[in-house]
Amino acid sequence: MTPSRLALARAERRLLERLAELESRAGPGLDSGAWIEYAALAQALAAIAPATAPGSNGQLLTTAELAAKLQVSERQIRRRTKDGKLKPVRLGARTVRWPAGAA
Repeated sequence: MTPSRLALARAERRLLERLAELESRAGPGLDSGAWIEYAALAQALAAIAPATAPGSNGQLLTTAELAAKLQVSERQIRRRTKDGKLKPVRLGARTVRWPAGAA
Protein backbone atom coordinates (compact mmCIF):
# COMPACT_ATOMS: atom_id res chain seq x y z
CA MET A 1 0.00 0.00 0.00
CA THR A 2 1.36 3.40 -0.94
CA PRO A 3 1.96 6.13 1.64
CA SER A 4 -0.91 8.19 0.23
CA ARG A 5 -3.32 5.25 0.50
CA LEU A 6 -2.19 4.64 4.07
CA ALA A 7 -2.80 8.29 4.89
CA LEU A 8 -6.28 8.11 3.35
CA ALA A 9 -7.07 4.96 5.31
CA ARG A 10 -5.95 6.64 8.55
CA ALA A 11 -8.01 9.72 7.74
CA GLU A 12 -11.05 7.57 6.99
CA ARG A 13 -10.66 5.76 10.30
CA ARG A 14 -10.35 9.05 12.22
CA LEU A 15 -13.37 10.56 10.47
CA LEU A 16 -15.44 7.49 11.30
CA GLU A 17 -14.33 7.62 14.95
CA ARG A 18 -15.26 11.29 15.25
CA LEU A 19 -18.64 10.72 13.58
CA ALA A 20 -19.32 7.90 16.04
CA GLU A 21 -18.42 10.22 18.94
CA LEU A 22 -20.85 12.85 17.72
CA GLU A 23 -23.58 10.27 17.18
CA SER A 24 -23.13 8.87 20.69
CA ARG A 25 -23.51 12.39 22.14
CA ALA A 26 -26.54 13.15 20.00
CA GLY A 27 -29.14 11.96 22.50
CA PRO A 28 -32.20 14.13 21.89
CA GLY A 29 -30.28 16.16 19.32
CA LEU A 30 -27.04 17.89 18.46
CA ASP A 31 -26.57 21.63 18.82
CA SER A 32 -26.07 23.60 15.62
CA GLY A 33 -22.28 23.69 15.99
CA ALA A 34 -22.13 19.93 16.34
CA TRP A 35 -24.40 19.48 13.32
CA ILE A 36 -22.08 21.68 11.25
CA GLU A 37 -19.12 19.55 12.32
CA TYR A 38 -21.07 16.34 11.69
CA ALA A 39 -22.04 17.47 8.17
CA ALA A 40 -18.47 18.52 7.36
CA LEU A 41 -17.12 15.17 8.58
CA ALA A 42 -19.71 13.25 6.57
CA GLN A 43 -18.87 15.28 3.47
CA ALA A 44 -15.13 14.64 3.93
CA LEU A 45 -15.77 10.94 4.43
CA ALA A 46 -17.89 10.80 1.27
CA ALA A 47 -15.08 12.49 -0.65
CA ILE A 48 -12.41 9.96 0.31
CA ALA A 49 -14.59 6.83 0.39
CA PRO A 50 -14.16 6.00 -3.34
CA ALA A 51 -10.37 6.11 -2.98
CA THR A 52 -10.37 3.77 0.01
CA ALA A 53 -13.00 1.30 -1.20
CA PRO A 54 -11.94 -2.29 -1.93
CA GLY A 55 -10.70 -2.54 -5.51
CA SER A 56 -10.08 1.17 -5.93
CA ASN A 57 -6.38 0.63 -6.55
CA GLY A 58 -6.75 -2.17 -9.08
CA GLN A 59 -6.73 -4.94 -6.52
CA LEU A 60 -8.88 -7.97 -7.01
CA LEU A 61 -12.07 -8.34 -5.00
CA THR A 62 -13.38 -11.43 -3.28
CA THR A 63 -16.83 -12.68 -4.23
CA ALA A 64 -18.22 -11.21 -0.99
CA GLU A 65 -16.65 -7.81 -1.68
CA LEU A 66 -17.99 -7.73 -5.24
CA ALA A 67 -21.45 -8.78 -4.07
CA ALA A 68 -21.44 -5.98 -1.48
CA LYS A 69 -20.29 -3.47 -4.06
CA LEU A 70 -23.07 -4.52 -6.46
CA GLN A 71 -25.58 -4.89 -3.61
CA VAL A 72 -26.46 -8.44 -4.61
CA SER A 73 -25.93 -11.84 -3.00
CA GLU A 74 -22.86 -13.98 -3.56
CA ARG A 75 -25.19 -16.50 -5.17
CA GLN A 76 -26.20 -13.86 -7.73
CA ILE A 77 -22.53 -13.27 -8.54
CA ARG A 78 -22.09 -16.99 -9.20
CA ARG A 79 -25.21 -16.98 -11.42
CA ARG A 80 -23.97 -14.03 -13.43
CA THR A 81 -20.65 -15.82 -13.89
CA LYS A 82 -22.38 -18.99 -15.07
CA ASP A 83 -24.45 -16.89 -17.52
CA GLY A 84 -21.25 -15.29 -18.85
CA LYS A 85 -22.14 -11.80 -17.58
CA LEU A 86 -19.13 -11.64 -15.24
CA LYS A 87 -15.64 -12.93 -15.88
CA PRO A 88 -13.55 -13.87 -12.84
CA VAL A 89 -9.80 -14.09 -12.48
CA ARG A 90 -8.87 -17.61 -11.41
CA LEU A 91 -5.89 -17.79 -9.08
CA GLY A 92 -6.01 -21.52 -8.64
CA ALA A 93 -8.38 -24.42 -8.89
CA ARG A 94 -10.75 -22.97 -6.29
CA THR A 95 -9.62 -19.37 -5.79
CA VAL A 96 -11.66 -16.81 -7.70
CA ARG A 97 -11.22 -13.04 -7.61
CA TRP A 98 -12.87 -10.20 -9.46
CA PRO A 99 -11.44 -7.05 -11.01
CA ALA A 100 -12.93 -3.96 -9.38
CA GLY A 101 -14.11 -2.90 -12.84
CA ALA A 102 -16.43 -5.91 -12.92
CA ALA A 103 -18.81 -3.83 -10.87
